[in-house]
Amino acid sequence: MKRVYFLFLLLLVSNILIAAAPKKQNNKNNPVKNWEKIKKWIDMSHTFQIGCYGSFDDMNSYIMDLHYGINFRFIKIARKYYLWDTSFEANMLMVFDFVNELPKIFPGFGINYYLRLHLFPIYKMTFFIEGGWGLMGYTQQYPVNGTWLNGARQVGGGIKWNLNQWDALVITVRWYHTSNNDIFGRERNPAVDSIGVTMGFDLGFLDRQQGEWK
Repeated sequence: MKRVYFLFLLLLVSNILIAAAPKKQNNKNNPVKNWEKIKKWIDMSHTFQIGCYGSFDDMNSYIMDLHYGINFRFIKIARKYYLWDTSFEANMLMVFDFVNELPKIFPGFGINYYLRLHLFPIYKMTFFIEGGWGLMGYTQQYPVNGTWLNGARQVGGGIKWNLNQWDALVITVRWYHTSNNDIFGRERNPAVDSIGVTMGFDLGFLDRQQGEWK
């Protein structure tokens, strides 16, 4: 019987000690601290871009391009920027092909993947270089005597200006190439090379509050 009393007393004392001990703050109840730790390594954003391109070969075509995608940013080097980011984007474009001085319109839709490396941070601005690959589908054969399905390659660079802790203005100069990689033979692959400028925004989300950069 004495053993039972002793065990009961030991259990009571241990429960009192546990209740009185300082408790660690549960990070589950503090999503702000959790997010601060996570975003040192990875962040996400929406990306919106609109661009205009003009061919520098004999195709005499012009492109208006609209992009939307999800951007993943990795490895926060300083408080103001991440080392590299990658995005998966869908785009819609209108090609104006001038044949005999009369424009012919070729609508197109595509999916794209981009990889960017950020360099030389200055205040709220970083310079970056990028490369992109994509697949484009047109409502008709483009270019003329080509195919309705084409690949796309893009190389460029630009600047990213942080508006606050999560949102940024992005301006890019790109070389844009589209062709079908000779899938249907060289005679069915009239490639188009263009150069242009895109401008848009990376916008933060996940219910984060807006605020000035600190």
